[in-house]
Amino acid sequence: MLTSNGLTDHGISLALRALRILRRVVPSRPNSLGDSQALRERLQHVDEEQVRPVNAFVRRLRREHAGVPFVDPLYGGIKARVLILMEAPGPLGAQRTNLLSLDNPDGTAANLFRFVEAAGLARTDLLSWNAVPWPSERLTSVERAKGVDVLLGLLDLLPRLRVVIPMGRPAQQCWQSATSRARKRIEWRGTWHPGGLGLARPGRREEVLATLRWAARQLD
Repeated sequence: MLTSNGLTDHGISLALRALRILRRVVPSRPNSLGDSQALRERLQHVDEEQVRPVNAFVRRLRREHAGVPFVDPLYGGIKARVLILMEAPGPLGAQRTNLLSLDNPDGTAANLFRFVEAAGLARTDLLSWNAVPWPSERLTSVERAKGVDVLLGLLDLLPRLRVVIPMGRPAQQCWQSATSRARKRIEWRGTWHPGGLGLARPGRREEVLATLRWAARQLD
């Protein structure tokens, strides 16, 4: 049945459901997925419309590589305009929660949560990924090469992508290999990995924040 604004009852129901989901789970502080109930609720929504194609891609990868994390349903998914590329799923974050998320219960995610917030980037504009998308202790040359192939497949799902931010040397090397083979030119700027070691030297936090603010400006 159509309403006065042209929406069907079913459409309104879906919109209200999505709004309730966002109101319930958008966090106000880092590491919120350390709470088991919050994590269960987030995982229930990995097939929300905007992330469904990406997480279907993840499921295909998982047939060959165990432990590839799903993309957080609070991200922009196929509507993302900024891709944050890091190294590999961390043992205290994405490996633990099974999600690529700013809300993971580890220091790297907490740092990135604060940087993204300070830069004024909306989550609906973001997607995060890893140079090697499955858990890896050594990041071998074979795994890195496979990671580049996977990244190119991901790019085909992101028609609105405008900026890539590779964080850390492995991510930058991955992107440099991928960009020469990508179907379109995408602006990018590398910066430090947001983990404790990556940010240990003076000035690096400021550099990361400046890079993410640059990314935000590219969306204006």
